[in-house]
Amino acid sequence: KLLLLKNSSLYVNEVKVYIPLINRTISTNNYEVDMPEAEVNALRNLPNFTNSPFISFNNQLLLSEVYPNPIYKSKNLAFALEVELSKPQIELSLQQIMKNQGGGAVLFNLEQNWEIGNEADPLFFSNIKLFLNEMVKKGKYTGQGRVDISNKTYLVTFEQSPTLETTLLVYVPEAQILRPVNKYRIWFWLLSGFSICIVIFFSYWIYRLIHRPLNRLVRVFRKVEKGELQISIHHKQEDEFHYLYEQFNVMVQRLQLLIHEVYEQKIRLQNSELRQLQSQINPHFLYNSFFVLFHMAQSHDIENVIRMTKHLGDYFQFITRNASDDVKLEREIDHAKSYVEIQTFRFSKRITVEWEEQLDSDLNLVIPRLILQPIIENAYKHGLEDKVSEGILKVRIESQADYLYIVVEDNGNYLTDEKLAELQHLLVSAEQSIETTGIINVNRRLQLKFGKKYGLHVCRSKLGGLQVEIKIPYEKIQLT
Repeated sequence: KLLLLKNSSLYVNEVKVYIPLINRTISTNNYEVDMPEAEVNALRNLPNFTNSPFISFNNQLLLSEVYPNPIYKSKNLAFALEVELSKPQIELSLQQIMKNQGGGAVLFNLEQNWEIGNEADPLFFSNIKLFLNEMVKKGKYTGQGRVDISNKTYLVTFEQSPTLETTLLVYVPEAQILRPVNKYRIWFWLLSGFSICIVIFFSYWIYRLIHRPLNRLVRVFRKVEKGELQISIHHKQEDEFHYLYEQFNVMVQRLQLLIHEVYEQKIRLQNSELRQLQSQINPHFLYNSFFVLFHMAQSHDIENVIRMTKHLGDYFQFITRNASDDVKLEREIDHAKSYVEIQTFRFSKRITVEWEEQLDSDLNLVIPRLILQPIIENAYKHGLEDKVSEGILKVRIESQADYLYIVVEDNGNYLTDEKLAELQHLLVSAEQSIETTGIINVNRRLQLKFGKKYGLHVCRSKLGGLQVEIKIPYEKIQLT
């Protein structure tokens, strides 16, 4: 029976039965007289201090069965069965678990402090036990980890058997696992660097092919939006952007041509309006002037006749002159004063005209001609003509850092809010069908020359009548 039990497993090395009543030990191939008492006590006391079925005794790994069971605390032992396991066979099986060079497997029993493995270094087992004890303290009975032993790192995997109360641990050097990775690491970095270079190359290629030409096209479009039309772009490559660039240049040239044609057309229109205003001598003004001149001649007021004819000559010479569209501010003021002097002979003491003194530097400024007298004429015609007495007309010039203002205001009594609103609407309206009068012509010419933000602005004067403000950009006025 013992021989049959021995041959039933490769891991059984020997089987013995100790029978104290006959003081004999029977094995598979021997008949001994006795079993050492220490060995018998080890077999009897095993269940008292461990749940493991194994016992390590004299460098042997044993399985035991005693009768009666020690838990009954019987002093008389009937027999003790001892099965000795084959450590070499167990080590051989452990070697088959991990065949990698430098790796292996170890069977541990931490409670009885024994191990089976093919590692001969005691320091190795000592460090492995410390690692397993730390895992047990943390409540981990299965898992993985890293153990450093003699400047060498091992990757370990362990699992405890609750039935055998033993732990199987498999270990392998970390360097052995990472050796294939290290072997191809240089290739990995080379491929990574090559891939980055390819990405950078294609990114730059796409940037030059698409992004940069598109950005350039967007920039020139923004310049065109700001009114910069003296611009052209070229593309060396014969691709879609070359076609777009060429069409953009054609578009800008056409815009320049159209703007130039429209601008010239407006200039000619404004000039024709100016010439028309110059040629249209107000018959009432002419009749009244000659009527006043007649009465002065009839009364032999030779001095005033001379003055009157001098102012009339200067007046008609200025408005009929076609040489230049620009004059000095001093010349424009002299023309306006000639007109005021002619009107003074007519209205006598009914209207007082006040001229504020101007700076000599302002008098040398070159401005569009015939912009002040039409404003003063409008004040006489619509604000002061029916004034019986105490009519006031003020003319002043204000110069600032960026603008020149010419302000004409009166104390006429016939300016209603409706008329003021209508006049403001006429000045800001872009309709060309509006009847062109002197004040509207002045506003159009100034805006055409300097821009929409300049020209005439009308409001109610502090004197009670109309106030007309001529706004001209100071930096664009020529100095002579």
